[in-house]
Amino acid sequence: MRDIKCKHTNAVEDGYFQCYHCEDCQSYIEVHDMVFDIRATMHDEEDQRIKLDVTEEDYVDKKWLGLHIHQSNFVDGDEDCYINLSEDQVIELHELLGKFIHNRNMEIIKQGKEEYKASLEEWVK
Repeated sequence: MRDIKCKHTNAVEDGYFQCYHCEDCQSYIEVHDMVFDIRATMHDEEDQRIKLDVTEEDYVDKKWLGLHIHQSNFVDGDEDCYINLSEDQVIELHELLGKFIHNRNMEIIKQGKEEYKASLEEWVK
């Protein structure tokens, strides 16, 4: 039987042991030994013909976060757009995503408080 090397693509962070645990090979990986494959494909919620591919790019001896947007259109043909984000741009994008998530969470919390207050007022009547 040949030896299959696990790449730990499904490893999850284990905060208790400060390492990663791989479900596939049932091993623990030290944080500094963990290297992730940066690869994802996402489709637009409203138009499935539009997709975003995110990958790590090695270009001009530097690492970039590569974004590729592709739109398939039967009438006009396909359209493609590429952008490579630098480390500083990735940090800025990370901060924006954190703010976006915070705003959505606050909306949900406020809505929950309003619903709770309305139900409490209804119960008191």
